[in-house]
Amino acid sequence: MFALLNALYDSDSGNVPPAGPQLAADIELFAMHAQIHKLLQRCPRVRESLPQDLRQRLKRESETIGIQNLMLQHTERQILKQFDSHRIAAMPLKGTRFAERFFGALAARATSDIDLLVRPGQLEEAISLVRDMGFILDKKIHNHAVLYRLITPDIPLMVELHWTMDKPHLSELRDEPFWDSSLPMAGFDGIRELDALSTFYFMLLHGMRHRMESPRYLLDLAHMLLEHGETLDLSELVVRARRDRTYRRVQAALSIVYGEFPSLHTRKPLPFDVIETYWTYEAIRDRRLGKRGLDDYRNRMFFRFGIFDTWKHQLLSQQPVYKRLGKRPSDMKAKEMPYG
Repeated sequence: MFALLNALYDSDSGNVPPAGPQLAADIELFAMHAQIHKLLQRCPRVRESLPQDLRQRLKRESETIGIQNLMLQHTERQILKQFDSHRIAAMPLKGTRFAERFFGALAARATSDIDLLVRPGQLEEAISLVRDMGFILDKKIHNHAVLYRLITPDIPLMVELHWTMDKPHLSELRDEPFWDSSLPMAGFDGIRELDALSTFYFMLLHGMRHRMESPRYLLDLAHMLLEHGETLDLSELVVRARRDRTYRRVQAALSIVYGEFPSLHTRKPLPFDVIETYWTYEAIRDRRLGKRGLDDYRNRMFFRFGIFDTWKHQLLSQQPVYKRLGKRPSDMKAKEMPYG
């Protein structure tokens, strides 16, 4: 997988990685059809090296994702218009806007839900407006409220309203700098969008929250660094991360990304030394396939114990684990631990 991705970003190297059945299986496993299809358009030499049936599969899936994203974009804009008319400050996170801004096309990156940031004092009004549009409030958990509306009896359309960027007990992150550096979003009066560095910061924290368990998290960050690097001041990111007590997560995430995209070391040098993370592509692929081994164990232990800036945040991050351990087996539910 990463041999292909590196070839797509380094078209002058002349390297064309082998395209065996494992590549097609990995693209399917991690649902990366849209991003790879988009990147192949700019690198005909690599595109032509892929089997025709794989190219056709990528094209079909990309078209399907384009339709899905169009529906998500339409719904997101309806919600934002409601917020705007009621003077609720909001910003899109990830999703279709991220695909358009940084990958250059609505269909260039699959997304499954709508993520918006609102101010804590306006959360309840925002929830009420979304419910008035036919959505059902599912839960409030950690730092966001989850609402859904059924598209079909089996497929929900999810909306997440975040009132802060990080779980409160995991860092000292403040949201005001994200609002202060935000940009006006075209077509609205009071709706904003994150500037490039804040977008990168958020995507990094999001990937770390999910233990970087898909190449998609790495690709999002690598793509921004390689294609929009001039807008990303990594030294400023380090200053923010140290203040927010998220520096260890920033260091770990970028160590993983730079390990899989080595050209970044010369194209966008890091302002710190990389660290050992125990993350491997083989471990996350095996885990996705239901396999468990020593590499997976080491990786998960690192994300549980090795990514926090202070002992306080380390201890607080374990509270959900201790609560689960105190429950009777009959009370346990198959919920994902925050970093475990």
